[in-house]
Amino acid sequence: MYRLTSIEEILDKFQFIYKNKFALRTSLHLARRSLFEEKLFGLLFFN
Repeated sequence: MYRLTSIEEILDKFQFIYKNKFALRTSLHLARRSLFEEKLFGLLFFN
């Protein structure tokens, strides 16, 4: 029933969503890590 092009379009959309999720997750992880490092730095040097 589906045409090949529509299946390819769906796969492209899924791939796009997956890539964006991965990029978002890595940027969140990096932001969280830098926040943690700032806290650690503050504890080590300002107490």
